Amino acid sequence: FFCSEWDMPWPNSFRAEGPIYYAMVCALQGWSGVFHYTYNHFADGMCSRMNPWSVFDFLARTDMLAHYPACAAMVLRGDLKPLTREWRWGVSKETAKELFGIRNRINAVYYDVTCRSFVPPEANPLLFRTGIDYLGPAATTGDWFDTPQRCALTNECGVTWDRSVPDRCCLVVNTPGTKLFTGYPEGRTVALGVVTLKDVKTSMDWATVSLVSLDGKAFDEPGARILVAATAKSGNTDEKLAFDETGTKVTYADRGRAPVVNEGVAATL
Repeated sequence: FFCSEWDMPWPNSFRAEGPIYYAMVCALQGWSGVFHYTYNHFADGMCSRMNPWSVFDFLARTDMLAHYPACAAMVLRGDLKPLTREWRWGVSKETAKELFGIRNRINAVYYDVTCRSFVPPEANPLLFRTGIDYLGPAATTGDWFDTPQRCALTNECGVTWDRSVPDRCCLVVNTPGTKLFTGYPEGRTVALGVVTLKDVKTSMDWATVSLVSLDGKAFDEPGARILVAATAKSGNTDEKLAFDETGTKVTYADRGRAPVVNEGVAATL
């Protein structure tokens, strides 16, 4: 399986988490790859040192690109292993055709309703390799168990999805060669094997930190070379965001100018 397109377009202050989430899911599910759409729509006439006019271009999204080495290690080098347990939903081909709307009914509303009814919440892709089985009944290779709404859920591969603090979640990946944190620090001390991350402070109270062994050696192995990237608020110089009255929709009041600037992250490793 290959995911042909994904993106977190600007303006999105949390976009640095995007490649980490997609690379993590790709590795856990055993996919062949994912494609970030897209590097640059325009060959000429754009300033490569600022976020381009197209909301999908990422050639100047330095906060995302900084974490690509760790993402590549998870997927291409195989630092993050696939899940061993499976969840399959048995469905006939006729039912699948109806659910996926083969009569040109694929649109945002229909897709949302379809996905909500098609995959039950128990099929958590952090716990199971998930898929559709057109021949057999629904089955898993492990036991079912309930997941509390507020908890820190850790799977067999070293991924933790921490929902213990309401509306202040974080994701942690801990493998011998790659270690990642993205989300709200909230005073957490993050244990990453032989590495500990703490005292993270940014203007957004949110950050993304990646550590990757460049030569594939374990972090505590002599001679290991570790690349560290830490990002938080990022954007064009003097850009200004505007929110609606609900605070949930954002646009640019002023797009700003080149170059892209990034906030430094204060933390203890």
